[in-house]
Amino acid sequence: MAIPTIPDIPTIEDILDEVLRSEGGFVEDPADPGGATNHGISLRYARGLGLGRGLDNDGDGDTDRDDILLVTAEQARDLYRDDFWIRPGISRLPGEIQPVMVDWAVNGGPPRPIMALQRVINLAQIGHVLDDDGVMGPKTRRAAEHAQLEMGPFFNNAIVDERITFYRRLVDARPDSERFLRGWLARAERFRLETDDVA
Repeated sequence: MAIPTIPDIPTIEDILDEVLRSEGGFVEDPADPGGATNHGISLRYARGLGLGRGLDNDGDGDTDRDDILLVTAEQARDLYRDDFWIRPGISRLPGEIQPVMVDWAVNGGPPRPIMALQRVINLAQIGHVLDDDGVMGPKTRRAAEHAQLEMGPFFNNAIVDERITFYRRLVDARPDSERFLRGWLARAERFRLETDDVA
């Protein structure tokens, strides 16, 4: 009898490679509230980095469109690693769900995927009740580890489902963003894992 293989869990570098491929280069779409964006680094995000971390790539003392034009893939990778993996605590989650969590964090901000994870755990009724506050505390981390053991790939796929629901609700609230929906849904679906539903 063949022993089933467990798929390799991607490293953070693998995850960031995929995020960079998804984000692409410079875009400036009037319908995007983030403003000018390069390698997924938006002007709105760059302006919010604060003192000592501000993005002043051209050295003129401010953060504007010109600085976004100069964002490199390596600079984006470093920001992703710090602000969308380490700082929000996604780095402490089970490796199996980190790809979808990091990608969604980059695409929509870290609190959203963490809130979705908390909702999934509450709906699964596996012994943990969490506040869906988007904060990665020790209780959420332990609950996620338990959910991964109990649910396997269904845990990841429930997060994908939450992501899809979020995008659909976003378009309902902001109809001008409907032209992005197909791309958002395709991006979310890339993280769906195959499951064996046969008992």
